[in-house]
Amino acid sequence: MYKPKRRSLLFIPANNPRFCERVLQSEVDTIIYDLEDSIPDSAKEQGRELLAQIFPQNYDGSKELCIRINGPRTPFYQKDLSLISKLVPHAIMLPKIESRKEVQELDVFLNSCDTFARKKIEIIGLIETPKGAYKLREVLYSSHRITAVALGAEDLSYELGVERGGPLEKHPLLNHIQIELALVARMHNMQCIGPIERGYTQEKHLSFLEEECKYLRKINLQGKLAIHPSQLPIINKYFDITSEEIKEANRTIGLFKEAEKTGSAVITNGNEMQDTPSLRRSLELVKYAKEHGFG
Repeated sequence: MYKPKRRSLLFIPANNPRFCERVLQSEVDTIIYDLEDSIPDSAKEQGRELLAQIFPQNYDGSKELCIRINGPRTPFYQKDLSLISKLVPHAIMLPKIESRKEVQELDVFLNSCDTFARKKIEIIGLIETPKGAYKLREVLYSSHRITAVALGAEDLSYELGVERGGPLEKHPLLNHIQIELALVARMHNMQCIGPIERGYTQEKHLSFLEEECKYLRKINLQGKLAIHPSQLPIINKYFDITSEEIKEANRTIGLFKEAEKTGSAVITNGNEMQDTPSLRRSLELVKYAKEHGFG
C-alpha cells in the first residue's frame, strides 16, 4: 500500500452530489469532501446528510479520500466528528488549527475510529490564522497523525489584512509564512502543501497557477490545493516525480558506488562535481518515489 502522493488535493462541496460523483473519475490524487468554507452555516446539516449518502464505502481505488471538517471552535465540530466515525475516510483536514490541544483532542477521538476501521486515519493540518502560524511548531509536534500541512492563504490573507491575488512569492508576508511552513514540515518529515489559486476561468489564472507551482517546487513543497478540475493537469505536472528523474537519481547513486570502490566520496556527473549531499538527495528521491508510488 503506497503512501498518499498528494500532488493535487481538490476541494469538493459535500452538498453537491454531482461534483462528488464526477471527481472519482478525475486525475486528482486527494479528494477533499468539504464540510467547511464551501457550505454556508444554514446548509451544514444538509451537507452532512448528503455526504453520508454519497461518500464511497469500501473504496479500493487509488485516490485518497479526505474530509475537511469544521474547526474545533465552531458549533458544527462535534456533529462532523460523529459523521467521521461512520464514514472513516483516509484522512481528515483540520482547519484553522491554533493549538496543540485541538489536535490532541482530535487524536483521542480518532483512536476509537482506528479500532473500528483497523487503519490509521491521518490528519492534514491547515494553517490559516496568525495564531496558528505563530504556534506552528507546537501544532505540528502534537500528533503523529499529522502527515501533511497546508497553507490556507485565503483566510490568512484576510486575518493579516493583505491581498492574496496572483503568485504567492509576490506577497511578502504570506510568502514568509509559506517558507516557514516548508521549513518546519521538512524538520518533521511531513508533506507540505501549497495554497489554492482562486482563478481558473481565464488563461491568466492558469498562468498564475503555473508560476506559483514552479515557485513552490523550488522551496520543496510536495503538492498544491485545487478548487477546480481544470487546475489539476498543471499541478500534477509540476509536483510529479517522473520515471526519468528516478532513473537519473539511480544513475547518480551508481556513480557514487563506483567512486566508493576507489576510496572517493566525490564524483563527476556531467560537468559538475558532486559529493555526499548529492548522493543523499538522490537516495531520498528514490525512497520517496517508491513509498508514494511514483514512476
